[in-house]
Amino acid sequence: MGIENSALHFLLSSRKTGVSFARTITLGRQDLLLRPPQFKALLHQYGHCATDEEVERILKEANQFADPLFRVLGAQVIDSMDYSSFESATVVHDMNQPIPEGLGQRYSLVFDGGTLEHVFNFPQAIQNCMKMVEVGGHFLTVTPCNNMMGHGFYQFSPETFYRVFCEDNGFQVEKMYINEGWGSGPWLQVADPDKIQRRVGCVTGAVTNLYVRARKTRDVQIFSAMPYQSDYSTIWNNQPSRDGGTHRLDFFNKIPAPRPSLLEAMGRFLPEPLRSHLRMYRQYRRMLLDIDPEMFQEIKPD
Repeated sequence: MGIENSALHFLLSSRKTGVSFARTITLGRQDLLLRPPQFKALLHQYGHCATDEEVERILKEANQFADPLFRVLGAQVIDSMDYSSFESATVVHDMNQPIPEGLGQRYSLVFDGGTLEHVFNFPQAIQNCMKMVEVGGHFLTVTPCNNMMGHGFYQFSPETFYRVFCEDNGFQVEKMYINEGWGSGPWLQVADPDKIQRRVGCVTGAVTNLYVRARKTRDVQIFSAMPYQSDYSTIWNNQPSRDGGTHRLDFFNKIPAPRPSLLEAMGRFLPEPLRSHLRMYRQYRRMLLDIDPEMFQEIKPD
């Protein structure tokens, strides 16, 4: 759990567009994983004209944790929630269990900087986060979506957050991005699968995170209706019943059989070390070609 270059970019962008950090709670204590030049450059980009001395003071004051950064962003209350007190969290609570009543609608911002993927009971944990946000407040998350299989219990898809943070649950997704390589790759805005009527996914070649900003529009009973994956909901609601599995493989049968490329044909006659390099090159090419413009639009965060 930590705020590095891309997470800071996301936080500063969110503040610029009106997210209130006045009463902030973070899931876990957030480490501050920034070097002074990066930190100063991003602060300046978003209108915080910090001097070298101020940047050094913030980083020194942080003593690894990110509380001073949240104060720069306007936080007057900075709480943190963790399973134990080993890092001096202000609220000790197991997110696998419902939160105490006193935490309902207490915060203008709930920030998950890499905790939810480690909580086994994700439905309860995300419901806890939603309950803690006041009406008009926000939930922000930076969470793995690709290439971190051993990191936690889960990697999340865009579908998860679009279906959870919906009108029925009193929320609206304002922005959703993916970014590859801890800020080094392009920022891609992610389409809602329900709107484009397709599953949203891509192949990436490095650690890729999902960045979600959702606003609470009203206080309602969360999950009074369970979320369902949008493509299945569309079939269930709009398609006539099907007898047996006659049409189940229609999508597969429409895909033409792949023909080996010239490189693939030549590769069969190469020694194994060269074939290994060729496979890596092909994977790299697929990574570039698998960014579907209907699903992902390259943008600069607000």
